Amino acid sequence: MTLPPVYTGVRRRWLVAVVLCGLLQAACGLGIAVLMQRTLDGMLSGSAPLAALPLLASFAGLAALAGGARWLERFLGERLGQHYVHELRLVMFSALTRMAPEERSAEGRGTVPLRFMTDLDALRHWISLGQARLLVALVLLVATLAYLATLHLFLALLVLALLGAGAGASIGLGRRLELAIREARTRRGRLANRIADRTANLSAVVGFGRVGTEARQLARQSHELCDAQTRRAFWVGGLRGTAELTVRSAMAAVPVAGLLAPGSVTPGSMLAAVSLVALLTGPLRDLGRVHEYWTAARVSRGKLAEFVSVSAGPGTRRNRTIRDPHGTVHVEGLVLHRGQAPFEVTLQPGARVLVAGANGAGKTTLLWTLAGIRRAFRGRVRIDGRSAHRLDRVSLQHSVGIGSVDLPLMKGSLRMNLRYRAPEATDAELEAVCRKTGLVGRLAPWPELLELRLQDGGANLSPGERMRVQLARALLGQPRVLLLDELDSLLDAEGRTTFRALLADYPGTVIFTSRDPSTGQLAEQVWTLSSEGIAATPEAQRPDARTPAAEAPDAPSPATLEACRA
Repeated sequence: MTLPPVYTGVRRRWLVAVVLCGLLQAACGLGIAVLMQRTLDGMLSGSAPLAALPLLASFAGLAALAGGARWLERFLGERLGQHYVHELRLVMFSALTRMAPEERSAEGRGTVPLRFMTDLDALRHWISLGQARLLVALVLLVATLAYLATLHLFLALLVLALLGAGAGASIGLGRRLELAIREARTRRGRLANRIADRTANLSAVVGFGRVGTEARQLARQSHELCDAQTRRAFWVGGLRGTAELTVRSAMAAVPVAGLLAPGSVTPGSMLAAVSLVALLTGPLRDLGRVHEYWTAARVSRGKLAEFVSVSAGPGTRRNRTIRDPHGTVHVEGLVLHRGQAPFEVTLQPGARVLVAGANGAGKTTLLWTLAGIRRAFRGRVRIDGRSAHRLDRVSLQHSVGIGSVDLPLMKGSLRMNLRYRAPEATDAELEAVCRKTGLVGRLAPWPELLELRLQDGGANLSPGERMRVQLARALLGQPRVLLLDELDSLLDAEGRTTFRALLADYPGTVIFTSRDPSTGQLAEQVWTLSSEGIAATPEAQRPDARTPAAEAPDAPSPATLEACRA
């Protein structure tokens, strides 16, 4: 993915309108200058002055027209910037969903919000207040300098030389400002990541007595950020001071030109020249800020380009659907990590597979690959004949349900959390799945249960209750392929019995991880993960593997017990 172009479609028309607003402001400024010149020269020559009322009306009309053009220019510039940032925000969110989980973690909890807020604001400022004002300023400069040259060529050349000197000084200061902006961004990102991480894990900070240490580290990073922002402000002040110096010098150039060539100008032309230079003061001051906006936007655009260029995630999905889902899973040459042997297997509808392996072997990675959340190193997964990474998201979520401790609950109602994967589910379906998982009565009676407010991550629930909610969320809509990642690990005895019964009776294909040997006995196949790859045990480890857990014998088979312990 790449950043979208700024000026395309309607934004191109808005840009043309901004330029027209600049031309209108220039025309009004020139008109006022001409009126002032002719009025003063006429009065000094003894000719009849223009009528006071028409003169006043002309000045007022031109001033009002210039003010309206300035108003419209500001509105169109902001609309242009906001429209582009809106499009870019959607592109960034799409890129974020494409990232592999480890890439999202590498960005940091605090960095991603900065991308969506600070970097986008920098681009918006450059488009709305930078590029728009730059175009208007250039139009005004060209028009006023051209007319100024007809009044006093030497004055026009002097003002032009002053503008060139100011621009050169601004370029030199802009290079130092860019370095200061990059340093401030780095410091701000580090501080934001620390605050976000420590806030999310505040219980550990307090529980382990690290409040003082964390406060000192926070103070150090905050002090570094303050220093970086102060240096940035120093160079920003230099840019604005240079622009102000250029403005004052241009104003002083008018009497200097009159003194150097006193006979070549009339009092009226001098007044018109003062008016024109005064007209330039606004654009000249804007140009000081334009360079500031451009420098900040250039740094932000580079960071955003890196952000949206990530393509290691699931990738672009095509509009493919599963017309008749039944739960067949075909794994073709799957390799999770470099150096592993490819894995081939086909699961028929209704299969039960236990994924076993040591910690860090890749059990969760395998389930997320099967769910189409992340991309494997090599190979592909087909669900009912369709590639999981090419399926339309809606079709995929109807066919595959996943429950994992690494897919946390969100802040909001229980109804919203349960229906997040299956938004079309009815209240009757919600009630059925809540009763199956034992949520009704345990958390709240029905139907008040659905309005229960969950904190971020389900922090107001016990670990076992969160497991039940995650299980219910995966079961809702009865997907033909069910992926469960250790959802029984924190359940009590009653919860584990319920979990095993649901696995045994589920009508679709179930692929799960579990450390409970009794749950592992429900599997017909065992996939064991190691650094060499995935090894599949083709047959069930017990003849009654599909027997409900409540009727299962107390002693599991040795092979299944060993696989679960691994």
